[in-house]
Amino acid sequence: MLGYFKEAIDAGEIRGDIPMDTLSRLILGPLRLLIKQWGMSHGAFDLRREREKLLKSMKLLLTNHKQGVE
Repeated sequence: MLGYFKEAIDAGEIRGDIPMDTLSRLILGPLRLLIKQWGMSHGAFDLRREREKLLKSMKLLLTNHKQGVE
């Protein structure tokens, strides 16, 4: 996974001022929590919709601000 981060940083797609191990935690932690919440609620919410909302927020936080977000 760190290789993907390096490629994205080198391409200017995501910020380069956050250490790659921290990027892993910033991405995997919230995803794991979302899945755990979904499981504990016995599927009470649309996991795909919530995943998309989470990914959109992550893009805002991690995208290189010079490039912007789609």
